[in-house]
Amino acid sequence: MEPIELSDDVYYALVEADQSLADYSVDMVASNLLNRLTALFKTCALNEDVYRRVGGGESFWFFIAAAWNPLHPLIPEEIEQLVMFMLGSRRRYISESTRNACTNLTNAADRLINIVDDVDSCGPHQQVMSLRTPTAASHQGASAPENTVWPPMHFSSMDVALMAIKGVREKIFGVSSTNQGQAVALPKCLDEPLAVRTYLSQLALSRMKPDANLALYLAPVAFADHLQRQTWYKATGHKSRLYGTAPEFLEYAHRALFGKNPRDHAVCLLTPWFFEPADAARAAQEMDGPIPTAWLRSCPRAGMTLVLSKTEKKKGKGKGKLGCRALLFQPGPPRYADAAEPMPERWARQNAWLDTLFGAVDAEFTVHEGYIGGSTLRRYENGQPCPDSVELACQFVRELVEDPEKGVPEGWGLVERCFALVERWDGGD
Repeated sequence: MEPIELSDDVYYALVEADQSLADYSVDMVASNLLNRLTALFKTCALNEDVYRRVGGGESFWFFIAAAWNPLHPLIPEEIEQLVMFMLGSRRRYISESTRNACTNLTNAADRLINIVDDVDSCGPHQQVMSLRTPTAASHQGASAPENTVWPPMHFSSMDVALMAIKGVREKIFGVSSTNQGQAVALPKCLDEPLAVRTYLSQLALSRMKPDANLALYLAPVAFADHLQRQTWYKATGHKSRLYGTAPEFLEYAHRALFGKNPRDHAVCLLTPWFFEPADAARAAQEMDGPIPTAWLRSCPRAGMTLVLSKTEKKKGKGKGKLGCRALLFQPGPPRYADAAEPMPERWARQNAWLDTLFGAVDAEFTVHEGYIGGSTLRRYENGQPCPDSVELACQFVRELVEDPEKGVPEGWGLVERCFALVERWDGGD
């Protein structure tokens, strides 16, 4: 087997996250590698039901990227490459060696080999399996009816991978459009990422039927790219791995709009925060607490919703060409003055983040028109507590999922709902 080149990120994930440390002993490196590789392979093997349900492949490694907790975050492709290289080495050792030493690592690797081989032998005709009942299911009446598949079969492999994570699955197990369970409260700007993922998954499971014309990304998107997610990994107590990136959603959206069984709309909840890790460190020093706690309590997330809708160009060059309309719900004045980014020093970071997002959308799609701003269908009367931006964005998502025809404004409805044209997407040639 040809050796693979491991990136520095893989070294930091398995051996030492602190890039300033050096001169590790061979024994220390070997110990760290053994412990972290064992944890990785156990995570893969213990989630056999997820592997079988999604048929392995890309979706499973997205799941592992969130389920595994390394010292340094890796992209799904890096994890897959590492695991498959190690499995290949294990297969070769078994075939060539006259003795077979057993360790926790080899046991986990052998179990995963058996799972991979069994799924591969069934090919595309493998029966669609339900995820197993979580041992700590906390959802009221959390049980899937007998002889039914859960999550329902109309959810994609990526949907299943995103909702199967521990901390979410227990709260939503058994929920479907015919078994809706209890509604999950609207997340707020200081809530944990797992709380937001639970909200999105419960909403999708309870409201989206097989004929839904909308695809909802089931992880909040907080980062412009993976590098930004890495930068925040330590400061968030490794929770940045539970947030998506803009490119990850855009790839999902492209498949949803133009792939097999295409939908009309692809939606994601955006929850970036416009701080630097040093800001969280200063807040931790002031409160005399750990940096991850300071991040959670002192770095409010900014809620927005991105909706990409399939359209045809109506005039000019390229008339009739398929593309999309981009709609960014960004609560702000005059209707939601209290929900706007309050600090002028963070406006530049917000604008830079949005410019990067719009550039990523342009790189993936032909955008015929785009709008920003907006309001929810629900009216908040004077005297009512003003929701924060994450609550408003989650309410906007709920309205989209429950009734896309009303939730996604068209024509004059864009003006009535306070959406303004984005200059870069003004529909001109």
